Amino acid sequence: MDFAGADLTGADLSGASLVDANLSSASLERANLNRAVLTGANLSSANFDKASLIGANLVETFCDDCSFRKANLEGADLSKSTYRYARFHFANLDDANVSESEFFGADMTGTIYFGVLGDKP
Repeated sequence: MDFAGADLTGADLSGASLVDANLSSASLERANLNRAVLTGANLSSANFDKASLIGANLVETFCDDCSFRKANLEGADLSKSTYRYARFHFANLDDANVSESEFFGADMTGTIYFGVLGDKP
């Protein structure tokens, strides 16, 4: 699936299967991605500001230069992924799994980390 550059602002994608999708440079601001499966997706430069990704599966995703400002990633699985230069300003990562993920240069200002599995970014 190719959604590169798509405007999905406010979309309800809860429970959606977006395995290996190309969402690079897509706008998913305020989107509902609760329990969505994005395994292997290309999310580079995507905007997830204020999006809800509760319990979402982002395993093995490529999220360089993504924005997750004020996003809710509670209980999400972000393991084995890259988040180089991503912005997580005031995001909720409570009970998220970040095992084996790379956060080089990521901005974690104000991020909530309670119960994070794996090394905190």
